Amino acid sequence: MQYAQKKNIAANIENRLFSSVYTDKSVSLYSNLNPDSYLSNQTFLEKVSNNDIDISNIAHLTPQDTFPKNWKTLLDRKFKI
Repeated sequence: MQYAQKKNIAANIENRLFSSVYTDKSVSLYSNLNPDSYLSNQTFLEKVSNNDIDISNIAHLTPQDTFPKNWKTLLDRKFKI
């Protein structure tokens, strides 16, 4: 909802743009929380379960926050450039 307000997107599930943003974020979180998903994120669920990640802010996490190991190589390469 906050992201939609920030981007001036009508926060209505019938709004295709809002629905797309909501669905994409939901799928991303589910895929990262499920260690058996195609992402194979073995640590995110553990971090959430151990309260290492504040669940009230989970929707605001970036892909880099949810799976830093997966993004490290790409980010390192970007910083070198």
